[in-house]
Amino acid sequence: MRLTDPFRSKGPNAHLAILIYHQVLSARDEFRPGVMIRSQFEKQMAMLSCHFKPISLVEGLQRLEEGKLAPRSVCVTFDDGYADNLSVAAPILEKFEIPATVFVAPGFLDGGIMWNDRIIEAVRLTKNEYLEITITGTEKLPLKTFQDKHTAITRLLELIKHLPIKERLK
Repeated sequence: MRLTDPFRSKGPNAHLAILIYHQVLSARDEFRPGVMIRSQFEKQMAMLSCHFKPISLVEGLQRLEEGKLAPRSVCVTFDDGYADNLSVAAPILEKFEIPATVFVAPGFLDGGIMWNDRIIEAVRLTKNEYLEITITGTEKLPLKTFQDKHTAITRLLELIKHLPIKERLK
């Protein structure tokens, strides 16, 4: 988490810090090393509640527009609307009385899975010993060890991320 200029004064020079989260997992997942876990999130929310003024995104934008934003105002948001936003993050937010805005990806509400999660789970569960990728030529990646699988996931996400949506989903 990085807050830029969170101590600016109110008025025309006011600054609204907006924190963007995706997932908050119950426990560490070695295939998702950069994903926030419950204990980290709880520490961050404790720090926010003590040293900042957490407000809703709607309130923050309204106060910013009116020039009435309090110093150290901060908004907590979640992209994609993962179920753990409700099951793991929400109780922590309630504990510290921190409002949050969740942006839900409606295409995944009825059991759908996002492309990046599909890649992670497919590689995690595969019994294959290698993966042949033909996106930018032919690449053969080993899948025998945890590290092999982690490397393959990183490479696949890197290759697929910037493809047009139809190709990415294919």
